[in-house]
Amino acid sequence: MSLPFQEYRKYLTADARAEDWQIYCVDAGCTVVEPGSKYPPNLGTHPPAYRANLRVGRVINEYQFVYITRGEGTFRSDRSGPARRVKAGTVFLLFPGVRHAYAPDVETGWDEYWVGFQGNYVDQLRTAGILVPEEPVYEIGWHASLEERFSKIFEIAEAELPGFQLELGAEIVQLLTQLHVIQKRQKTMDGSDELVQRARLVMQQNVMRTMEIDTMLSDLGVSYSTLLSMFKEYTGLSPYQYFLQLKVHMARDLLQDSSLSVKDVAHRLAFDNQYYFSRLFKRKTGMSPSAWQKAASQTDTDTTTQEE
Repeated sequence: MSLPFQEYRKYLTADARAEDWQIYCVDAGCTVVEPGSKYPPNLGTHPPAYRANLRVGRVINEYQFVYITRGEGTFRSDRSGPARRVKAGTVFLLFPGVRHAYAPDVETGWDEYWVGFQGNYVDQLRTAGILVPEEPVYEIGWHASLEERFSKIFEIAEAELPGFQLELGAEIVQLLTQLHVIQKRQKTMDGSDELVQRARLVMQQNVMRTMEIDTMLSDLGVSYSTLLSMFKEYTGLSPYQYFLQLKVHMARDLLQDSSLSVKDVAHRLAFDNQYYFSRLFKRKTGMSPSAWQKAASQTDTDTTTQEE
């Protein structure tokens, strides 16, 4: 897909109100670099802080999201090791204070989208290890949704209507979210998805029993460390925590039967200790098993009364 402009760029300011929203846009643009052309084009028209010497690189005081949709080239930064090859469908992130350099191959040129941003929200993503300077390159392929997001960013930036920085902040959050989701889904398509689904099925079939982890690992043909890594990547939980969550969900269903005591439910779910079961249930649901059962019974009574 071709870029909406041969070249577009906009440098923006943010007032205190925009900064209070924790993420705001600093600049945005797109560039078509034809084969054989100089890069970056029109260097003298960029603010001094953005001009780059491709041999020594540059340092900027913002984050940037750069998406290459055509052509090939190279990217390097002081935090990510040797220079990396870049091809169409690659995103790379620039981090404040981290020296970097990138350029298309002369033979191919490239098309690039970029947006720069700042704010405490992004700093928190970096602190949490979601955005990592040591791993700034994402080979995700071409996605129309990302190009559409950039087109929306350009439209908002160009108009600069009241509240435009709030809109741009929301669009940038969506851009980062899309990148994370695309990457996460790609990781689960390499066989780990099937493995995790098999493990979940085994747990669901054995929710009324104790967890025989060694037997499950043998059946799946993997080590615990491998299963743990894949499972946490896919579900956000360890296998054992996921199994306990299944038991709590089953307990909620069983407790709707008022003829069953809390002790009966704990026993059916293979908990040796009723008090441990009760503490776990309350931690996961915010209510004790007896309170949950009472509330479920009251709901059934109210429903019956309304039907009569």
